[in-house]
Amino acid sequence: MKTLAFVSMKGGVGKTTLAVSTAIALARQARRKKLLVVDCDPQSNATLTLLSGIAPADPTLSQVLMADCDALEAIRPSRYPGVDLLPADPSLANCTLLLADQMGRENRLRSALESVAGRYDTVVIDAPPTMSLLNTNVLVAARDLIIPCAPDVYSAVGLGRLHETVDLVKRHLSRPELQIVALVLVRMQGHKAHADFERELRAHYGELVCKATIPDSVKVPLAIAQHLTVGEYAPASPAAVAIDRLVKELTRGAKPGVARDTRPHRRPARRKRRAG
Repeated sequence: MKTLAFVSMKGGVGKTTLAVSTAIALARQARRKKLLVVDCDPQSNATLTLLSGIAPADPTLSQVLMADCDALEAIRPSRYPGVDLLPADPSLANCTLLLADQMGRENRLRSALESVAGRYDTVVIDAPPTMSLLNTNVLVAARDLIIPCAPDVYSAVGLGRLHETVDLVKRHLSRPELQIVALVLVRMQGHKAHADFERELRAHYGELVCKATIPDSVKVPLAIAQHLTVGEYAPASPAAVAIDRLVKELTRGAKPGVARDTRPHRRPARRKRRAG
């Protein structure tokens, strides 16, 4: 079972929009195969989008992580064919405190997903935008990570911290297969500062940075407010078209699950010309 997580240390970068759009595209490609979306964000935007704005009844992921029920009891079908949902609700924010002194607290999500592995081919996880025990659970449960990056210093700092956290999880929580498979430039605008940021990111990370970039657009928050994907809300908008290109790149050209070197790429040193 492939397990793909969308992770960012900064909110407001369209992480949930990318996660849901990718999940829907993967389900359409899979035909008879089943896909599970796991909403690990207490804001529960992925849940509301997939359930047409209807707040889920118990049990939710909160009860699963607290071992009050099995994952199968909490999973329900979404409004998209082939996509099931393990939903979140605001009570998920309390799990970090409630699990703090519990045995196996970092492995709760991984254990829950292992219990349904035979039912799904792919799991897409929408992670919370802060480093916490919830996010650690996501990193332990996932194999492949996709990171949205806004063109600002805070995203750059968050990306560095995320790299450090991934290394710690790989070494200390027995997840050597965990890998960052894609960086996605989001909220891009057509001015020099953003172009410089993109150039530097590509210089450091090479092909790890997706070719498709997502422009800044008011259509994204408007779609979220209507519990829709931006592709449903404004299919001809630049943001929707860019997300469609990105999803095709992630699911075809740069398939999740293909190992990539996440170390910064260094430019080769120029050779000095010999005199004469």
